[in-house]
Amino acid sequence: MSLAQGLECLVIGAAGGLLAGLLGVGGGIIMVPMLMAFLKLDVRLATAQSLAIIMITSVSGSYAHHRAGRLQWTVVLICGLAAALLSPIGVNLAQRLPRETLLRVFAVLLIVTGLKYLLPIKPTSAAAEQATASAAPQAVPDDQPNGR
Repeated sequence: MSLAQGLECLVIGAAGGLLAGLLGVGGGIIMVPMLMAFLKLDVRLATAQSLAIIMITSVSGSYAHHRAGRLQWTVVLICGLAAALLSPIGVNLAQRLPRETLLRVFAVLLIVTGLKYLLPIKPTSAAAEQATASAAPQAVPDDQPNGR
């Protein structure tokens, strides 16, 4: 690997790590396009590298979220088990699909994901009730200025 490629890997890793910690994304959505654009990797190679990179990123980010008390272990274990069981099927499918099909599926995923966050979505009644309850003003003790 050349020095330039090593520096590109540092930039890709830094962007992926920062966005993974900030938004919970970084693997497929950030790493795959960057690996393809900067390192000129094929979509299959970029996906493979991204999955391996996610192992490292997820340990670091998950530990930080665990320390902050934000992990719901039941959700983590159930989703993680399902993902671990089906990931090899996805790898096998990716090997069989034409490159253009993989790129189109990935592009549609990015577009749908982007639209989900750009367009206003009306919450369900349960979600609206929960949001309203969590947004209710909290009483501030007299002896603690600004609730601190």
